[in-house]
Amino acid sequence: MDYETSKLQNILKQYDVTRRLKEVLKNCKESIDADPQLAEYLTYDEKKYRSSFQILPGVVKAYCKIQWILAYEQELNGYGAPFDRSEFVYLQRMKKAYDSLKEYSLEFKELSELKFLLACILEDPDFKKQMAAMERKVEDFDHLRAIMKIAPTGGGKGLNDDGEECDITMMEEQLKVFIESNEIKNNSDKAYKKMIKQILKYWKMLFAEPIEARLPNGEIVLVYPGRTSNILERLFREFQRLEYKRTGMGTLGRTVRAMIAETPMMKNLECPEFMNIILNGQPTLAARFAQLDKKHFKERMNESQNKEKLPAGLKKNLNNPDFHKVFMNAAKLVKKSA
Repeated sequence: MDYETSKLQNILKQYDVTRRLKEVLKNCKESIDADPQLAEYLTYDEKKYRSSFQILPGVVKAYCKIQWILAYEQELNGYGAPFDRSEFVYLQRMKKAYDSLKEYSLEFKELSELKFLLACILEDPDFKKQMAAMERKVEDFDHLRAIMKIAPTGGGKGLNDDGEECDITMMEEQLKVFIESNEIKNNSDKAYKKMIKQILKYWKMLFAEPIEARLPNGEIVLVYPGRTSNILERLFREFQRLEYKRTGMGTLGRTVRAMIAETPMMKNLECPEFMNIILNGQPTLAARFAQLDKKHFKERMNESQNKEKLPAGLKKNLNNPDFHKVFMNAAKLVKKSA
């Protein structure tokens, strides 16, 4: 959907849609504020708006419609692209508002102005072509999402959604039917062919057999390999948010470079199941560390250290506190020769 999305973005930029909508909105608000009777309509509650919208003055209707169009982000689920299609939703709201304006006569100035503005965009042949292609791809993509149980459309947790338990065998069968359907398999669009190629490439990984894991108590459980990198991404996002809050800085480069590689694993300590394994019956981490063999621990630490082997002559010079004088003498020789 990248191609269609970029095309829709260009159309929005070409017509400068947001600025023009806000300009009409500003004019409507000024007209409403200048008339106390019109301003009274803006105090309605949700139910009253729904029940009496058709009898509202034209300027108030135009104001409400533009506000609704500009509030398109409320319809997104916090997933980001390609799961949330902000430009597509934005233009969809414009189209719905435009369709509702076709019944109004030109005697309402503000509604006519809004109708003309939307018509300039929505009646563009290039827009219609790209919008139709986008609608088709969105439908197929959402079907694929539903099969794979990825980023549910009705989810309220965004990318932090834990997903749901599902039947992997049934999922595999549904996906096979999907990619072998005529609409997908015989589609001339290169994006569809690329999608099928990627799915087939990682098919065995997507539907890998579960791994048997033995717990300390002897119980055997089945663990399915992760199909996405969402767990790691969630870990990094939370770490990023906490560090931004702690330091007040908008960059993590210095913090990450100075961090011990195993630091992110500390997040596992928040998992009760992980703690049960680590503690091995002990009440606290201190009690568990007290059980460690100090000598064995030192030996393992020495083995893990990757000591670089240096030439014997250089190693002796490195221990010489006056070795820096060699650098100074070399610099003087270079200066003289120059």
